[in-house]
Parts: sequence; structure tokens; C-alpha cells
Amino acid sequence: RVRSAAGVPHMDHVTREFLPDRRGERAAGETCRSRGCGRRARGCRCDDDRARQVSGDGSGATRSGGRFFGLIDARLCGFRSLPGWTYNRAMIIDVSPSRSGAVHGWCRWPGERVRCALGRGGVRTRKREGDGATPAGCWPVRRVLYRADRLDPGPLALPSRGIRIHDGWSDDPRDPRYNRAVRLPTSFGHERLWRTDRLYDLILVLGYNDAPPVAELGSAIFLHRARDDLAPTEGCVALEMGDLLRMVRSLSARSLVRVRKG
Repeated sequence: RVRSAAGVPHMDHVTREFLPDRRGERAAGETCRSRGCGRRARGCRCDDDRARQVSGDGSGATRSGGRFFGLIDARLCGFRSLPGWTYNRAMIIDVSPSRSGAVHGWCRWPGERVRCALGRGGVRTRKREGDGATPAGCWPVRRVLYRADRLDPGPLALPSRGIRIHDGWSDDPRDPRYNRAVRLPTSFGHERLWRTDRLYDLILVLGYNDAPPVAELGSAIFLHRARDDLAPTEGCVALEMGDLLRMVRSLSARSLVRVRKG
């Protein structure tokens, strides 16, 4: 349970509900004892109390002085942990449609707010293979793939490598390697990562339905370059190349992509 300042609702991580604070307020004029805070205020919002003002847009991000920081306790995204990942406070990349059911929206991270394209099926909490929807939820950025013959993303905090001509991604639920990187050729349905267009020049692989993959729940959910007209995708999130490069260079291993339904 996240502690809060007196009178501020806090989340119970078992029931997933926000509960009123029942510890009682500090006496008026009492000094906060947290790390020598020293402030004489009823319900002091100090860091040790982890009293974060959750943003009103539902992104789960904190605000301080009106600036969007995108730093939260990752458990507020709806999970405690993921295999192979350790989160304390995570930088959130917030993706939301411009309106309910829209196939275009906004992508925000600290200091940035840019347009993005979403899946042709909108944003759904119950995604299925082939429905063209972008899955709602919080997804870790697993790694970065890029066309080394076309761009150099520079040093990155995330695992990264160049895309090779035989690289593919399985999108066939019958494939034992469904929703995994595969080597081409393969007898199962797949996406080719080495493309003649430039959509996959830079890919952020999201940790959706991969621990482990479940057949028919969707595959190959990426952040990648958008088409020139910002056309809807088959379920990925797409940004203009300049925006995507700025994003990938700012990421750390504790970055999450949160997709909201709007």
C-alpha cells in the first residue's frame, strides 16, 4: 500500500482501489520528520510519504510545478512485476486517442507531446489477432531494432541491434514461436522486418503478450515510424521519424508505454 499525506486517498495494491487515508492528520504546526523536511504544514506532501499528485488526465504520471514528469510507481499501471524486469519509479510514455474510438491520438513523454497513429481498430482492452486494434495497458519497452544501413540511433540505454535481411516476426497463432522474432524463410505466417519502405527503420519492441505468448491474443506490437499521411496501423503505435528518434534516445530500461482507451 502506498502511504500518503494525511487526508489524501491512496491505492491499496491488493484491491486496486483508492482508499481514504485513516491515519489522522498531523497536529497543526507539527514538524514533518521525514528526512529533515522541516515543513510545518498539515498533511505535508514530502517525498518519503510518496504523496504524488496523480495527473487528472488519467496517465498516472505526477505533476510538480505544473510540469509533466512521467515518473510513477509502476504498480499504478496495474501490475506488480514482469519477468526479467525490476521497476521502482518508471518513466511513462503515455499514448491516448484524440477521442473515443479514434485511430489518431497523442503520445507524451517528459517534455514532449506529439501526434501519433493508432491501430485501424482503435484501442481495445481485449485484443485479438488480426483485429487491427492497439492493446490498452502498460507495456515495457523490451529492445530497439533499427536499419543500420539507413540510420544510426546513437548510444541507447536499451538493448539494441541492427535489423538483418532474414529477420521476421511470427504472427501465426499455429507457430510454436508465435509473437517471437524468427529467421526467414518460415512456413508460418509472419511479418518481414527488412522492408522496402521505411516504416521499420526504427522499432521499439513492446512487451505485449510475450511472457509467455498466448495464441490469438495478438502479436508484433511495436512503436515504429508512421506513414507520411499518419495512416492507421495494424495495431502498432506510429510516430513521425524525428519524434521517434527523440523518444528512443531519452528512454531508459525503466520505461513503459501506457496505452489508454481515451
